[in-house]
Formats: sequence, structure tokens, C-alpha cells
Amino acid sequence: MLNSPASSVQILGSVSVRRKWSKFLFRWANALLFFLVPMNGRIIELVHIEGGPNLIPISLWLVFLGAILIPSLRFKPVWNNKFFKLFFFLFLLYALSAFWFNSISEAFEVVSRKLSFIIIPFVVFSRPGFYLKEAVFLLRAYGFGILFALLLLDIYGLRFYLSNGEIPFYAAYSDVFHPTYLGLNILLFLIAHLYRSARVQFTWRSGIFYVIIMGALLLHIFLLLSKAIIIVTAIVLLYFSVVYARRGWRNLLVYFSVFLLPFFLIVPVPHLLDKSAEKVKLRFEELTQSKQDNGSTSFRTLVLKNAPEIIDEHWLFGVGFGNETAYLSQFYQERGWEHARSRSFNTHNQFLQTWLSIGIGGLFILAILIFGPFMLQISPIVKLMLFSFVFIFCTEAMLERLSGIVLFLLFYSLFVGLTHSLKSKRKPRTINI
Repeated sequence: MLNSPASSVQILGSVSVRRKWSKFLFRWANALLFFLVPMNGRIIELVHIEGGPNLIPISLWLVFLGAILIPSLRFKPVWNNKFFKLFFFLFLLYALSAFWFNSISEAFEVVSRKLSFIIIPFVVFSRPGFYLKEAVFLLRAYGFGILFALLLLDIYGLRFYLSNGEIPFYAAYSDVFHPTYLGLNILLFLIAHLYRSARVQFTWRSGIFYVIIMGALLLHIFLLLSKAIIIVTAIVLLYFSVVYARRGWRNLLVYFSVFLLPFFLIVPVPHLLDKSAEKVKLRFEELTQSKQDNGSTSFRTLVLKNAPEIIDEHWLFGVGFGNETAYLSQFYQERGWEHARSRSFNTHNQFLQTWLSIGIGGLFILAILIFGPFMLQISPIVKLMLFSFVFIFCTEAMLERLSGIVLFLLFYSLFVGLTHSLKSKRKPRTINI
């Protein structure tokens, strides 16, 4: 009989097994996602297997599947979260814009690129207990992903040095990665460890270990030679110099020792020092120039100068999500920016790109998401990380790439979305870094 004790035990047993395996899938799918984010999901290409798939979408759907399969899923707390509503309405604007300006088949294709805007916040806000409990485990997976990527790139860099006699920089070092995106991952990792280290008193042994780890991270930021990352890193280091100065002379001495490690590795070899100085000079000399045949600082300057013309009559609703490339290509061609047209450049500015895509409504929501948290009762270190995103958003259209979307939404959902506002009477829920 269905109501017999044996049947009840069997049903309870099947539910228990389902719960166990769902939690197992959810935990390790999350760990895989955090591990893959620093590598843009291109771990297969790291070992130089051409045409390897991006594994981030696979891991993201596994995370979503695990969240759905675990029993007691509640939708009301998700919808009641103000940040989820903002992401939902931003996604809705993208969807409406895509279907209004494109055919149905094209619209479905472009809208699928933005599904992460609702999938990641939904998963995090529907399972807050898991992320609060497993934060350390997931952040370690993220850190291992960064270190694994850098280790493989260092091996490649060593081979480059042995065959060319010089240290690889920028694209020559980053190989399969976007230097700014990888640099931002390293910077977030660096900020977290600087914050943790500032809260302890160093012994000489822990101080030496700290110098090696932090110095290695700074060295890799230097090797990537992304100007935006280097500038925001300088701001971050200036902030922490004040923090460490308040902790005592020993901590401040260890902190400044970190800056010397990269130079100790280069200065003893004169020809490496000369070549390195020359490449750094070439990367930064564009800050005072404006060229039409370059895709770096000069192009970004030209775009900002011509932003009113780019938006022009499309300031209200945009040109339509999915039509930006064609519109910008024509704009570049009319002004003779052949390098930008041939490379199909976007605006390299997330605020301008969002405005161009879906109009001023999308820009308004994005501005609330970006600048609103600075008014909330969240850790100053989280605000420093968010500032880093804001700075990069001014130089990269980061939310036009899946890896950029996933990185930003994971950070935002965990460190901002799970925190209550300043006016809330409840104690803020935060993830300790």
C-alpha cells in the first residue's frame, strides 16, 4: 500500500538521495564556475588546444540546475530583493529592445547573451544560506583559478623569454586572455589579501610569505601592462598605504617591501631593464596622443569626444540591442576610422555602450546598480572593489562579454546583493573576505 511504513521510508529515502546529489552538484558546479571565471572559461585553450569550448556557460547551467533541483526553492525572497529587480528590469530592456529592432530569430540569439543578468542573481538570492556558508570554499576556488592561469602563462612566458631573449608584456604575455579582464581578476584577489593582511600583525615569517605572494600578484599586473589596471592598482595601493600606516611600522615596512620584488627580478639584468622600460614607455605615451589607427587609449579618447554624435538622435531608446556593431561600423566608416571599423570595435565604455544599445532607461538602471551601493552599509573594501569595476567600465564595455558579465554579477550578487541597505533594521548579511 502507498501509505505503508515501507512505502514512506522508500519515498523519504529517494528525497534524501535527491537532496544529497543536488547539493553535491550545486556545490561543485559553483566551484567550477568560480575556478573558470579568471580564465574566461577558456581553460582548454590554455593548453593550446585550438577551438576548445568556453566552459563558463556549461558550468553556469549546471549551477542553475543544481539550484532548481534542491528542494524548498522559494521565489518570493528572490523577487523581493531590490537588486534582483534592477537586474531583471535591465534584462527586460535588453529583451524588448532586441525584439523591437530585430527579427524573432535574431532577437532570441542576442537575448541569450544576457541571460546571466537574471540567472546569477536568481541563483545567489534563492540560496543565500549556501553562499554565506560556502563563501570561503568558493573564493578559494576563484583564487586557485587565478593562480592556475598565471602559472600556465608563466610557463608560456618563460618559453617566450628563452626563445626571444626578452620578457613578454601585454598581449604577448596574456596569450589567450584579455589583459584588462585578467588584470581585474588579479586586482580583486590582491585587494582581498591586502585587506586580510592589514587586519593582522606580521611576524617575520608571515611577513616574508606575504611579500612573496603580494609581490607576485603585482608582478603579473605589471606584465599584463593594461594601463587601466595599472592606474586603478596605483590608487588601491595608495589607499592601503594609509591603512597599513595606521597598523604600525612593521606592517608598513612589509607592505612597501612588496613593491620592490618585481624590480629585484629585473634590475640585475641590464638589457631586460632597458627593454622593459622601453615597452612601458610605449604603452603609456599614448596618454598624450590621439590617433585614429590605434585601438588603445587614443581610440577611447576619440570615442568620448564624439559621444554626443554617437548617441545623437538615439539617446532615448538606443539603436536596439544587437544593432550596435552595424551602427558603429557605419559611424567609423564615415569618419575614416578604418582600424576601428575593421576590428568591429565597440565603444570601450560600458556606460556609453549601454546607452547606445537600449537607451537612457538602461543607462539609468546601470547607474543605480553601480553607484547606489556606495550609499549602503557595506564593507569599505567591497566599495573599493566596486570602484575598480567602475574605473574599468569607463575603459571597457565589460558587460558585452560573458566572462565580464559573470565576474561582475558574481561579485555584485555576493558582496552587494546579500547586504541590506543602510536604512534596514536587520543586521547586514555580509561575506567575509
